[in-house]
Amino acid sequence: MVYQKKEQADKNHKSRLREAAESKRSTSSRKIPGLEGKSIDEIIHELEVHQIELEIDGSVSIYDVIKRSDERMYASKRLMKSKKNK
Repeated sequence: MVYQKKEQADKNHKSRLREAAESKRSTSSRKIPGLEGKSIDEIIHELEVHQIELEIDGSVSIYDVIKRSDERMYASKRLMKSKKNK
């Protein structure tokens, strides 16, 4: 039961993350300087390297922020439910 709730929370998190990314993408320009003419593999490589740079630099990805937020919300709900049952 707990596993199913966690799995559903992960799906909700991924859905919200995707919606946020789609929204941000729709408002940004389509041309990215330095990536014109590059293959999909080259672009993916650039993105992976950039993510690693952010991790090394100590920056946190939006995925991590949303995931932690979801985990706190889930824990808070469990705490409220346990207090209510007492």
